[in-house]
Amino acid sequence: MNSNRRTQGERSAATRDALIAAGRALFGARGYADVATEEVVRAAGVSRGALYHHFADKAELFAAVFESVEEMTSARIVAAVTAAGQDDPIVAMQLGTAAFLDICTESEMARIMLIDAPAVLGAQGWSASPRTLLCPWRASCSARSARPRSSSPPRPTPPPPATRWAPY
Repeated sequence: MNSNRRTQGERSAATRDALIAAGRALFGARGYADVATEEVVRAAGVSRGALYHHFADKAELFAAVFESVEEMTSARIVAAVTAAGQDDPIVAMQLGTAAFLDICTESEMARIMLIDAPAVLGAQGWSASPRTLLCPWRASCSARSARPRSSSPPRPTPPPPATRWAPY
């Protein structure tokens, strides 16, 4: 038996990665609406069946592309903050914000993260991603996600009763 053969899991992961990479390049260059699934499978070098084996539809592929872009963005932010070696949390937040804004100036990133993601995933899907762009510091995210959560969303507190202010 050849020990250099890839397992089914490895082949499946490679196919999924190829689809995400092709989707990222195409969605980043032209936008979600202007990319057909046929183009994605052709660029990935896989069959249409492979696409639908891994993703229910084009929107689900886009969600995976967005998640990969988010992971890469978070890694770049963390690298920028870590490289600066700052112990001051305010300075670290400023550096992280600057790194995020620099990333947002890249056309591929801006199109995927800021233009198409809210439209394709909806506001809730865009902000409920497993790794949120607004929380690149993993320790903070892990601590926040480890807290027990209520099964229902928190209720907003009602505003105080309106009072009439009369200047006279």
